[in-house]
Amino acid sequence: MDSTAPFSLMIFLLILIRPLTVLFHEMGHAITGWLITRNKVEVFIGSFGNKEKSLKLPFKNFDFFIYKNPLKWGKGLCVTKEKKISINNQILFVLGGPFASLLVAAVSFVLIRLSGSADFFLKLLIASSILDFFLNIIPTNKTLQLAGGNTTSNDGKNLINLFKLKRLPKEYSEGMQLYQEEKYTEAADIFEKLLTKNEDANIYRMLIAANVQTKNFARAKEVADKFKTSYKKLTSDDLANIGLTYTENRNLKESLEIYDQSLKINPNNKFALNNRGYSLMLLKEFETSILFFDKAITIDKEFWYAYSNRGLAKIRTKQLEEGKKDIEYALKLDSTNSDIYKNLGIYYFEKGEFKTALEFYKKAKEIDFTTYLIDDLIMEVQGKIT
Repeated sequence: MDSTAPFSLMIFLLILIRPLTVLFHEMGHAITGWLITRNKVEVFIGSFGNKEKSLKLPFKNFDFFIYKNPLKWGKGLCVTKEKKISINNQILFVLGGPFASLLVAAVSFVLIRLSGSADFFLKLLIASSILDFFLNIIPTNKTLQLAGGNTTSNDGKNLINLFKLKRLPKEYSEGMQLYQEEKYTEAADIFEKLLTKNEDANIYRMLIAANVQTKNFARAKEVADKFKTSYKKLTSDDLANIGLTYTENRNLKESLEIYDQSLKINPNNKFALNNRGYSLMLLKEFETSILFFDKAITIDKEFWYAYSNRGLAKIRTKQLEEGKKDIEYALKLDSTNSDIYKNLGIYYFEKGEFKTALEFYKKAKEIDFTTYLIDDLIMEVQGKIT
């Protein structure tokens, strides 16, 4: 026999086995996630959430997205459709992957013992599964770039973060529950009280988020400033959210500097890109803003906020039909956001179709009466009609 055959065979089997053990690992997450939520789970093989370049295999409880380049099949991701999951269940969901890797290794070992032979394939299966286990369970500070522009960590780091959350007072979980139920005012009250006793970074984050949701931007910025002073190692998402509080308080030049800090950490943070573009729009730098909306859309082709903003920026640069096209696509992605209807109203106003513009403005106000400048826009168009 050719002396190179065993080595060649080992390489060939490893190429075949790595995607297999990655699949077993992700199915550990997926089955656990489905048992917890009874909702559909998405499993990605070969990418961290890239649907566009993947082959979709839909099933009743699971959707599989297989990256078209087999050389990338050595990594994967599992995402639950249900986002309202308790911390304890999130811990179980994270543990499901490493447990599955260990289970595959253990079953392979038992099969070898029972057969009484050192099966080469099973040995490689054990090695690959144990490799998956340690690569995922040993915490690392390295962030993983998701296809949508967000970041995540490996299982070990996520577990550490979840156990840190468990150590927070029980009121934190109550606040999170209220936030997930969209009871933002009540959630903000809880996080506000918690912050007087405990200045954990997660409490800062949730208090900023709750105040942004209630459009209490002045308080959101006060908390953001304190957060920025208290914590030196902020994440890209932290800085993107802090920048938003500056944008909404019209500290526009300062907001651009903060977004630049966010993008220095993660150049593909779609929220920082979109928010920076929005600040530029408010500064009437419409053509430059479009560049940032373009990049945000390149990262996430279903990011309705960036489509709506880019549409408005195009309208302001007299690209009316292109702008309308973007805004209508945003409306297909999300029909519940008042800004999209407002921006469509602006399109029809620019076209001189004032009655249609008024209809869209009224729809925007019906959805959210606090929509930025909506009363001024309605008054302006009513003046044109009369």
